[in-house]
Amino acid sequence: MDTAYSHWVEWKEKCDLRICNPETQGALLQYMQKRACSLVEEACAYTHRAPTGISEMDGWRWWNLFEGFYIARASRTQKHIKDWLFYTTEHAYNSPVEALERKVCFCLKRDVLRGFVRDCCPRIREEVSMDEPVGRDDPDGDTRKDVLSLHGDETRDTIARNEAERIAADYANSLFAGMNRRERVAVAATYLNLAHSNVEVEYAAGCKKSVLRTAYRALFVKLVERMKSDYPDESPENLVRMGFYVFEALKVKAYEWARHESICHGLISISDRRTNVEAGI
Repeated sequence: MDTAYSHWVEWKEKCDLRICNPETQGALLQYMQKRACSLVEEACAYTHRAPTGISEMDGWRWWNLFEGFYIARASRTQKHIKDWLFYTTEHAYNSPVEALERKVCFCLKRDVLRGFVRDCCPRIREEVSMDEPVGRDDPDGDTRKDVLSLHGDETRDTIARNEAERIAADYANSLFAGMNRRERVAVAATYLNLAHSNVEVEYAAGCKKSVLRTAYRALFVKLVERMKSDYPDESPENLVRMGFYVFEALKVKAYEWARHESICHGLISISDRRTNVEAGI
């Protein structure tokens, strides 16, 4: 049974999956069981051994791990996972259910299943063959060599970066929806390598460079504080890395917006003329 956005909305509104209708329960439990098992086996492919029979574990066990982790964290931080999961669905590039489930998957990988792998999956200390199947329950399944070659020449770092960029794009989309014109123009000008003192930039922003620069700096502070609030358990290094991806996505979004705003025609024209000169056109 495929999950629908309405299933997640019902869970959010009723707070407890146990009082949701049977269809919602079945869809979300099946999703959680399938996703969690897949992610645990993926995490165990290199350093741990997944427990025997993991694919037969009850969906409620995975669901309780998922909800229990965030209920415990909310009691310490007053941050509620449901609010964060649903926050960007209205402004997501893809469908709401895809954006939401990408976040659920991210949370499972980053938070929930780390403890499960650490506590329930023994570390691999002996040498293992690259031809050994990843899943112990499926002797004919993909081997470690197969898993490593799934993405062609991409390294695991590249795969992780691509996932971070996809998450950052959704995050930036929600931020952009709340940005005012000055902030959008300032970010678009940065993307176009135009100084905030440029007359066309000032005209598009409707203010002088000093006010624009103040708004630009305030946007950075807002971004940092929001990310600290949304990701209280992340290390400073990870927040800096994610912040970079988010700001890069914001610049692209601001540029796309500026190209369709008549008041920004001047600064776009300057950038286009400069590009033509550099290209010898």
